[in-house]
Amino acid sequence: MDNRNCRRCLLQDIPGKEAEYYQSVLLYRRMLPSKQAVTDEIYESRLAACLECEELVGGVCLQCGCYVQIRAAAKKKDCPSPKGSLWKKDQ
Repeated sequence: MDNRNCRRCLLQDIPGKEAEYYQSVLLYRRMLPSKQAVTDEIYESRLAACLECEELVGGVCLQCGCYVQIRAAAKKKDCPSPKGSLWKKDQ
């Protein structure tokens, strides 16, 4: 699979180098202090919203350039969609 054509994919779904980057995502989530991290339920909800977004390509948000799996893990981060956040406000 060519990740340039992978729309609405997360890192673990893309073979090659991106699969290696996913290991960094897992490490980041483990190292993120609990006060700064969202719960697993919120994290999965955020990623579900990202998977529906046209701005997700190859695990990257085209609005901010970040890996969505890293952005979704932190409480202080929000969805950068110009249409307004796609993440529920209570999350």
